[in-house]
Amino acid sequence: MKILAATLIAAAACALSAEPGFERAPRVQGEFEIGEPKVVCRQENRYLGWPTVIRRRSGELVAVFSGDRQAHLCPFGKVQMIRSGDSGETWSAPETIVNSPLDDRDAGIVELPDGSLVLFWFNSWAYDTEKILKIYPEFKAHTGDVSKEDRARLKGSFSAVSNSDGRKWSVPARTCGIAPHGGNLLSDGRLLIVGKGAGGNDDIAKEMAILVGESRDGGRSWKTISKIEIPEGDKISDYWEPHVVEASDGSLVAHIRCHKDSRVRQSVSRDGGKTWSVAKRLEIVGFPSHLLRLSDGSLLATYSRRAVKGEDFSPAERSVGIFARFSENNGADWGDEIQICKSNCSDMGYPSTAELGGGKFITVFYHNFDANFWRKKQKCTGIIAVKWQKQAGASK
Repeated sequence: MKILAATLIAAAACALSAEPGFERAPRVQGEFEIGEPKVVCRQENRYLGWPTVIRRRSGELVAVFSGDRQAHLCPFGKVQMIRSGDSGETWSAPETIVNSPLDDRDAGIVELPDGSLVLFWFNSWAYDTEKILKIYPEFKAHTGDVSKEDRARLKGSFSAVSNSDGRKWSVPARTCGIAPHGGNLLSDGRLLIVGKGAGGNDDIAKEMAILVGESRDGGRSWKTISKIEIPEGDKISDYWEPHVVEASDGSLVAHIRCHKDSRVRQSVSRDGGKTWSVAKRLEIVGFPSHLLRLSDGSLLATYSRRAVKGEDFSPAERSVGIFARFSENNGADWGDEIQICKSNCSDMGYPSTAELGGGKFITVFYHNFDANFWRKKQKCTGIIAVKWQKQAGASK
């Protein structure tokens, strides 16, 4: 398999722009040392986005994302996978694993105890609007080729299972809604996903509830078991893109993107997902969260922050980039913010993190290479990774 040298790709990518879209965050932040951002996948004149990374029990890193795209909303998106056998130093060329006639995007992935992989994604036709087709008239022919019957059959959120190391995948199963990083494995063997809007189109999805689904057969079928309520007076159309994790005390912690004030919402279940607390505002500015339980039992939330508007933000909260926070008490409190990457444009985000061991982490996200990108020409994003670690001698 062809291996890509990340440092050489990064140099080539940055040469495209006089003002790069991203740069290294401050190297030392408290007890952590932050590494250089490196490009781990770039496709010439194509748009890549919304990755999820995991570290398998074998030590292999696997990242899935939507690639081979022409734009942020586009009918050509495919779910692709890259792999690293050396803790993220080098990565394989992308393998396409989902390629429907619709826009295949927002991929998540989980490894089961037997080594099987469960893939999550959704198929969207949000590109089929008068505004987008005016900007991209070349989409019209493709849109016309997709029948109403195929659109109805293919649109929505799905999972598939591979017990052959990702070479072959099961027939897709519908899940309860869109979650950019998919679901998570629970200690009782169930898979759980918190999702929003399985309709495949934002106009349909925006009024849908935040639903909780479970799979008892390793991702081959799903059942909706509950929903998460929002505070009285809030609009469900402001709530999007959740993710869930099981904390060390057995509780389930879900984070939800909220457009009302750009602050993360959190809901907790203490009965395996049957009931949930009303979504509560956290003082975390950014979205959407990826949640990970670490080997020491603490939780890690990784998220991005684009430009924020209004006066209700501190100078630090106005900084743009990729960020992380730890919780040492199962999500009751979240610690100080750590900046993983500094951003010079807003076409970026959706980070996820894998634990490498020994206080080391790798965070993967998508980013535009050019700080002065123009939306008509969005063929300039890639998948970026940053390694970061706790400094030697630092206390927990």
